Amino acid sequence: MVRDLPQRDTTQTRIGTRTSLERGAHRFDAGLSLAKTEDAFTFPIAHGVRVTKGWDANLMGRYAYSPEGADLPLIEATLNHAFGQADRDYYYNAAGARGAQFGENRLKASTTTAHLGANLPLGGAFLIAPSLSYTHATRENTELWAARAGTAADTGHDRTYSGRSPALALRWTPAQDQTAWISLARSFDAPTSDDLLSPVGGTVNSNPTGLRATDVAAQRARTLEIGWRGSRGAFGWDAVAYHSQIENELLQLNTSSGVPYVSNADRTVHDGLELGLTARFRPDLRGRLAWTWQDFHFDDDATRGDNSLAGAPRNLIKARLDWQASERLALTGSVTWRDEIWVDNANTAKADAVTLLDLGASYALNDRVTLVADLTNLTDEHYAAAIVAADTALANGASYLPGEGRAAYVGVKMAF
Repeated sequence: MVRDLPQRDTTQTRIGTRTSLERGAHRFDAGLSLAKTEDAFTFPIAHGVRVTKGWDANLMGRYAYSPEGADLPLIEATLNHAFGQADRDYYYNAAGARGAQFGENRLKASTTTAHLGANLPLGGAFLIAPSLSYTHATRENTELWAARAGTAADTGHDRTYSGRSPALALRWTPAQDQTAWISLARSFDAPTSDDLLSPVGGTVNSNPTGLRATDVAAQRARTLEIGWRGSRGAFGWDAVAYHSQIENELLQLNTSSGVPYVSNADRTVHDGLELGLTARFRPDLRGRLAWTWQDFHFDDDATRGDNSLAGAPRNLIKARLDWQASERLALTGSVTWRDEIWVDNANTAKADAVTLLDLGASYALNDRVTLVADLTNLTDEHYAAAIVAADTALANGASYLPGEGRAAYVGVKMAF
């Protein structure tokens, strides 16, 4: 139905400048960017229509000391300040059109981050990289609709978040074409203005009853990562493993009607492995295999125990083959297998696993014009391309976003 079709109309004007100055081993950078945005986002009924008009700016300063022969700056310091303001109006979704207004807010936000890091050679093939970042963020919302409507809840808030992010990494370069590393870092992420304010009370057939402000904490994490990338002859590899212990993870969830909201988990764990392999079998034939394994789960949660977090498949595997059949003709084929996906944190519903086959071809008419063709989902699989994550899924909830069936695309690429 038209009322349930999302639509977004955005106009944005951006301007920016960056200046660099080098004095021997010393480099100085300064940057400024400004953006003005007008955005109208029509959601399905339960969320309504959100109209935003605002601006934001970003100031950046950087100093780096890179003595001769260093492949990385020996010392690097940066300071970044981002701030902006937006007037946001909320309207009912009237069968796909903008209906009566039910909310009005003025949002202000700023984030200042200072970073100091070093890349210190230890002799031989080893390098140690300590760093420290500090972030200070403010999120302010002025309620403008409550006084005008007389019945609306006051969603105004003024919140401040601050945190440090230390890190320590050790890099080993056993050969020119190989690098291995291990790092331990603590991260800090403040919630956005959208995390702190959302519609409330809507259903799939009725509009929201108003807005609600959520008081969520900043997300903090400790992450251990180890990796190795390199190449040898016709083969290349890229492997990374990580373990993250997260406090107050910002969970992007949805009600049974599809209304999004954000909440904090107490403690969660993210474990993952990313492995990529490339091979050149012949000068005209190349292949790539990529495997991502991830285990995101609650850590002894009072309600969810050690359940898996909604939205992340355990395994994702993709294989691709590229054949330069002739000087002008190139053919590609790829297979993607995605594991099951939990729809809710209660682990009561999941999207099925799926295997997708895609084919592609390109033919160069000359140096400037190339014909391209793609055939996607060759076997016409019926599957959920994404899910609407919830804390507890309901039998009649809109939880699955369907993927595209078999499709053919033909086009022309032109270089000028």
